[in-house]
Amino acid sequence: MSAYFQQFGKYTDRLPPTLLQLVELAEELKTRDKPLELSMHVDDNGYHYASTPLDVISFGSNGCDGIHYGFLTDFGTVEHLEEAYIVCVSPMDFGDEVRIVARNLTQFLSLLLWDDGLLCNRFESAAAYEQYKLDCAAQGPTDYGDLVQYEAEQQEIRALVQARWGIGPLDNPFHYIEEVNRQRTKEVALLTSDGLGVVPISKGVTAALVNLETTFEHTHIAYVWLDDADVIELEDVKKYFAVASLESKLAFIRDAQSKGVFDDSDRSLLDYVTESLCLWGMEDEAAHLQLSFPAQPECTVQVLETGMVLVWGDGDTEHDKA
Repeated sequence: MSAYFQQFGKYTDRLPPTLLQLVELAEELKTRDKPLELSMHVDDNGYHYASTPLDVISFGSNGCDGIHYGFLTDFGTVEHLEEAYIVCVSPMDFGDEVRIVARNLTQFLSLLLWDDGLLCNRFESAAAYEQYKLDCAAQGPTDYGDLVQYEAEQQEIRALVQARWGIGPLDNPFHYIEEVNRQRTKEVALLTSDGLGVVPISKGVTAALVNLETTFEHTHIAYVWLDDADVIELEDVKKYFAVASLESKLAFIRDAQSKGVFDDSDRSLLDYVTESLCLWGMEDEAAHLQLSFPAQPECTVQVLETGMVLVWGDGDTEHDKA
């Protein structure tokens, strides 16, 4: 079992019961050839896109544009994943890739079965969402074939989940997600550009959105980002880390990831941040960050007399080069 859930790191020995039930349900429905609108991914390293927050443990996707869902561990401070917020990561929604969609896995499952449109789309209002549902109902046959048959299968799955686990539709699901995000804002000590924020971790820190005031072990200091986020010096970051609170440093890492700073071919900053995370006891998060930004093999370029350009990496064989 531990190898099966290897991406769960320190949570491997305390997996949430609802997740295990969901995995069993997905397997059962697969044998019945009935679709669950979630492809489970718990038997590998999970999803690690550049936009996947380093403290999110992914467990499934909807199979479209890399969209995936995961547990927000708040840098490993969540005691039980059954209580963790659920995050949707949509890599193709540039500038708006990450958002919280449910307070826990049980409520996520309710949205998945009754209001899945809210999981991967943003709507300006409840009325806009209701219109979206009407449009979907009127669109006719889908990729699944007969829409009537598809809806009948979904109703069967909903009835099964209600009977087994007592999970039903949420009241006012649009407003539910709004309220979940409002509550999240009240819990964080510092806000971040990805909307997740950083919860209090250090002793004495509260969730009062400390407006960069001082003083616990270090000071809450906002890192000053230039208009061009790519212009960032490792030595400046080291000086900042030397005086900033743990929460401030984690906020910097969140912002750096969402701003694409770690995409740079120079891995010195990424390696420094990874080492820092390990020093803070956040080895799982360090590993996730490295998986989101894997090292690229060095390439050799050769221009032949004919004008043909050959490019190969360290892993290629002599046969490949020819």
